[in-house]
Amino acid sequence: MVLDRLVPRPSVDPHRPTTTAEPRTTELRRGSPGFLGGASGRGDVSAYTDAAASRVFRKLRGDIIIGTLPGGSRLIELPIAREAGVSRHAVRTAIRRLVSERLVDESSAQGWRVTSFTRSDAADLAEVQSLLDRVAARQAAHRRTSRDLAGFRRQIAAAERALQRGDDLDLIRIGGRFRAEVYGSTGNGPLLALHDLLFSRSLRLLAFADDAELDPARALADFDAAFTARDADAAELAARRFNAELRTARRVWALRRLDESNGGFGRELGDPTAAAGTEPHAVERIAAALRAEILSGARAPGQPLPTRVLAERYGAGRADVRGAIGELAKEGLVAPGSGQLSARVRDIPETELSGFLDLGRLLDRLAVRFAAERPTPEALTGLEERAQDAERLARRGDASPAELDEAALAVRAQLHDMSGNRVLRELARTIEPRLRVFSARSPGTLASLGEHRLVLEAVASRDSGLLDRRARADGASAPLDRPLTVR
Repeated sequence: MVLDRLVPRPSVDPHRPTTTAEPRTTELRRGSPGFLGGASGRGDVSAYTDAAASRVFRKLRGDIIIGTLPGGSRLIELPIAREAGVSRHAVRTAIRRLVSERLVDESSAQGWRVTSFTRSDAADLAEVQSLLDRVAARQAAHRRTSRDLAGFRRQIAAAERALQRGDDLDLIRIGGRFRAEVYGSTGNGPLLALHDLLFSRSLRLLAFADDAELDPARALADFDAAFTARDADAAELAARRFNAELRTARRVWALRRLDESNGGFGRELGDPTAAAGTEPHAVERIAAALRAEILSGARAPGQPLPTRVLAERYGAGRADVRGAIGELAKEGLVAPGSGQLSARVRDIPETELSGFLDLGRLLDRLAVRFAAERPTPEALTGLEERAQDAERLARRGDASPAELDEAALAVRAQLHDMSGNRVLRELARTIEPRLRVFSARSPGTLASLGEHRLVLEAVASRDSGLLDRRARADGASAPLDRPLTVR
């Protein structure tokens, strides 16, 4: 089956029953901040560990990834439940997870539909994924342990055996598992968070590659040599080469087939915002209200978020509340519930916040590069206005640190909108709540990182490398030339 080569074999999670284990990207190292605030990289709500819901989720996700369920396909609970022989609740739970992984869209008018995935979406995802892969490769070269190296070599040996028997599908599967292990060896919680967030869509993108154009065995050998020597430059070069190979493998005919598989329904990939002029879905409305209360301090760390009480308060169904909690868990603000325990507001560790601050700077540099390549007069005007507002506040002398941070975030939001990359905008929005928590604890930090005039100059002159050159001239290193300062 095609899906077998796309999904890495599951890592063992001691907290999850073996009968309900499912494909996962990586296990976070012990002591590192979890993606969703739990003990493991997934930290999903307890319903996701239900055997029936997990089985439906895997089946639907596989059909979406390989195109059996094309973009725009409507997902109706009752027929799916009857075909799978499970309850509608199990189907609803599975679909909720697909929504959280941005494989399915939902709206009050159209219900659940498979998210459309076009050439533009593929390009957006590939641009961002390439950068994250290079950062992960550099960090893995610095931080890998002898155990990690032994794991890499097991995958290389498996790739060589697959190559000898001419099993191209197995080679792709091994390459995907190797990539997940590289991210795991970084021990970088924030980086793993973004990797997990994009995981299913990355598989969907890989499904439209031409297997004959890929040579994972050679790529794995390049990585092995770099990791053995702890050579970060060589590791990044190997990541660049492999991503270039993937671009070649996604030839025009494959992308055209991708376009033909879409029905034209659903919101654009990676943009969770409702279409202009429509009412926000209940999940978005509840998430926005809870997010505001958490960031303002009205809901303190450790405070429970009981589903029934919140459903009554917001006049919504419990499924909508669970969906909202799932969105906030992705943003790191909430620790999902388990069993009879309610979800709770997270107390985010300082090391995690500093890690996301560093990762945010990396994404901002990427946004500058993209915005400099595709500016419009209207967008430039908006960026200049926000940069001038931030500068006026700073010169005024009596602005509070919180006001300066808010102005810096406005510049950042405009810059990411100008990037033209929906996936990058999604990642920027996902980490923004943690940046706001950092600002609340250390007011003025975000403003002190601002390079508003330099950013404006780079974008207006279409000079995507200006910030990196200026950093080198000032004696600092460019973002990809140093490991992120994440514990």
